[in-house]
Amino acid sequence: MATVSLLLTGALVIDARFYYVDYAQMNKWEGWNQEGNALTIQPSDTLHLSLGNSFHMVNSGWVRLLAPNAQRAGVRAPGSVLPLPEDGSRGLAFLVYPNQATYLPWLQSLYPAAVPVDYRRAGENHYFDFIYMAAEDVAATRGALVTMDSDPVRVERLGEPPPLINGPATPANGEATWSATLRVPQQWNYAFRIDGAPATLYLDGAPVLTRQPSEANVVTVLNLARGDHAIRLTGPKSGVDFAWAHMEPGSEPRFVPPALADLTLSDGVPHGFAASVEIEGLPLQTRQENALAACCMGALLDSRNQPLRATWAATLTASETGDYTFTLTLPGSGALHIGDTVVASIDGPEGGSATGLIALTSGDHPISVTLTSQSGANGAMELTWTPPGSPATILPGSALRPAAPLFGPPLSDDLLRTPGAWPGDTPLETVE
Repeated sequence: MATVSLLLTGALVIDARFYYVDYAQMNKWEGWNQEGNALTIQPSDTLHLSLGNSFHMVNSGWVRLLAPNAQRAGVRAPGSVLPLPEDGSRGLAFLVYPNQATYLPWLQSLYPAAVPVDYRRAGENHYFDFIYMAAEDVAATRGALVTMDSDPVRVERLGEPPPLINGPATPANGEATWSATLRVPQQWNYAFRIDGAPATLYLDGAPVLTRQPSEANVVTVLNLARGDHAIRLTGPKSGVDFAWAHMEPGSEPRFVPPALADLTLSDGVPHGFAASVEIEGLPLQTRQENALAACCMGALLDSRNQPLRATWAATLTASETGDYTFTLTLPGSGALHIGDTVVASIDGPEGGSATGLIALTSGDHPISVTLTSQSGANGAMELTWTPPGSPATILPGSALRPAAPLFGPPLSDDLLRTPGAWPGDTPLETVE
């Protein structure tokens, strides 16, 4: 018995030495260690994100083991939901993998205050880039800009009186203009209301509602595409009461001011693609996309493996004359058109990637992407460009203006009740 105990003890010592000394020095699972270590170095109020085809990486079991208390989420469709509808109560950190190099300049354009973080120990490989944006910097991007006689200043809601400027009070007389980008998470009927002051509301550059001095509160109901809408409000400097409501069929609207998370500072000019999506057996979907960068397009559109056809259209502004390279990835067949030129084309039901070169003059050019899928487009979709003298990047919404209206008359209650017809955003996917 003593001999057996001695042998068992010796085996345990050998195993322990191998596991805690020899095996530990091998630095196995280096990439997973890097992910976990990166998530432990930022403040506790940070949301850590992985994107697109790598949306699941930040939620892997190994990362959860090493950073169990870190806030984590995957973003399947960064081109659709970035910038995220956040109110600035937490910071944002992005893990960008080597096969996503085109995401880096694009993310920097969306979040100019974001900074790279060095998370690696000496001698380790580079498995991903890690960029961070503090909570206060996120908050600084939310709300609306109000323009009076001077440079624009930030306020937290549309119609909010501007802060005190150069004196005991801001003069109440005179006009002000509020501008922002309003996130609409689902194509639906929405009501807008102006109360308390004469004012005019512009949506995506078009006037949609005006309240005259002699009128009570005024309301309009519109069907809005899913996505980001440019909004401007003009009225007195003393402020305007502005609210909106998601219209439930058969119910009275419940008006609330747009939340801080719904508003991004902007000049009130529409941007991105206008999309129309036809899924077999369902009404036409209309969408606004800031960029084409998504995993699992079928899940985004709730296509349920049904055949679909879709078109994304915009006006592309080329900042300079020269040769531009575009790369298109589709989960089906389709093409990229700029003007009358087919720049990239993909044939076959499985999809793939294609690259094309085109000479563009500085200025505006019609651009469109078409997609046809017989199986619901369950795959990746991405459009990148390489302007003259610049790195390849996701084609940003800032270079695009939608080629079709993003709103129209309200849909009937019966049409709104169509099951599966109007998928809403799921910006974040988390694992508890």
